[in-house]
Amino acid sequence: MTNKLFLKIYGMSCVNCAKTIETYLKRKKGILDININFTLEKAFILYDDDLINKFEIINEINLLGYNAKLEIDENFEKKKIKNFKLRLFFIILFAILLFPFSMGHHFGLLLPHTFHQTKHWFEFIFTTIILVLGYNFFQSGFASIIKTRTANMDSLISIGALSSYVYSFFMFFEKKYDFLFFESWDRDIRIFLL
Repeated sequence: MTNKLFLKIYGMSCVNCAKTIETYLKRKKGILDININFTLEKAFILYDDDLINKFEIINEINLLGYNAKLEIDENFEKKKIKNFKLRLFFIILFAILLFPFSMGHHFGLLLPHTFHQTKHWFEFIFTTIILVLGYNFFQSGFASIIKTRTANMDSLISIGALSSYVYSFFMFFEKKYDFLFFESWDRDIRIFLL
């Protein structure tokens, strides 16, 4: 029997996210038609409930790293916004703390001698905190690549950010401090969040 399903999908960061979900679900048996509006974060799905049910569809979307809901949940919206603002606050706070250690010398900010010898540790610690706070890019970015074999904006940021972080991580422990790029990827995450 053919049924209609209207969903609210949270966590899409670009039009390609909507396309990724559409492409992935069209391959599932029982999905007859799907249309996702990225701007409104809404999906219309026509499906055969003899082959797939609405909870399986929601689960498939959630496995891609997004959050699908049957209806607009005001409490979820408020929690999501509050969580986002809190994470953004701490990301900006640690980015501000990171700036004098990573880029201060370009702007004439001279660190006291005691900080100069340990500044790379501060870069490593602050950047790692920002990495953890920006986990959602990695979650949806890599889920998209693994499940659908397509990249979205989160995938591109995840690959670039993780490459920069891993490279700097190894250079840090090799004590090759002239080749650290911790600050470059955290800037990408901050810009993308805004």
